[in-house]
Amino acid sequence: MKKIFKGLGLGLIALALVVGVGAVQAEAALTLGALTVTSDGALTITSTAAAMSLNGTLTNTIKLNSRTDSTSTTGDFIGAQIKPGVGITKTTGGVTGVEISPRVNNGFELTTGSIIGAHIDAYLKGTTGDIGGDVRGAQIELVTDDAGARTITGDVTGLRFRSAFSAAAITGNFQAIKIEKPETQTGSQTYDSVLTLTSTIPLVWNSAPATEPSTADGYIKVIVNGAVRYIQLYSGAPVD
Repeated sequence: MKKIFKGLGLGLIALALVVGVGAVQAEAALTLGALTVTSDGALTITSTAAAMSLNGTLTNTIKLNSRTDSTSTTGDFIGAQIKPGVGITKTTGGVTGVEISPRVNNGFELTTGSIIGAHIDAYLKGTTGDIGGDVRGAQIELVTDDAGARTITGDVTGLRFRSAFSAAAITGNFQAIKIEKPETQTGSQTYDSVLTLTSTIPLVWNSAPATEPSTADGYIKVIVNGAVRYIQLYSGAPVD
């Protein structure tokens, strides 16, 4: 029994050091075996240093809220939330919600694999269980509070592609967007369109303008089924 309480005491001391290291300004390395921390209330871990690092072993993945909610019948289940806020006027620098930057270091190769900046998928497991709303792989929103009066000197962009890419050769295509043909499986569905635009916006998009643009001027190159094709552009504005 004494050994049990002795082990429990050492575990609590170790946990106190882990959680309170910033508060007491301790400078020490702490190595623990398998450790499970369960809190029945809010758990906050704050580092007063310049940065906090959370590293797993080189062959294991850090899992964050990778679990199944089997109890809540109402409300949203959000795996993780990151909301940094600026509460002071900044004369330089900006604010970024999250940065993801996998890299292949100089002199090393991926002989068969790919490097992927971010992989996102909405996965409906199994074969049953209806969805009352949409299925969206990624959702990007540009929002302000009502009656916002800021001046934006730059662009407002929902999705930006930037390239500064050097290589000896690219045996495939170098493209900004690539849409794969849906894979075939039992009950598989296919696309209704490449792009869907809701309603109409005068001089931006319209399904039936009063007068179509007529002056051909410019093009956009696309590759369809391996074949190069061009979408005709027009310089004369339509009349809605």
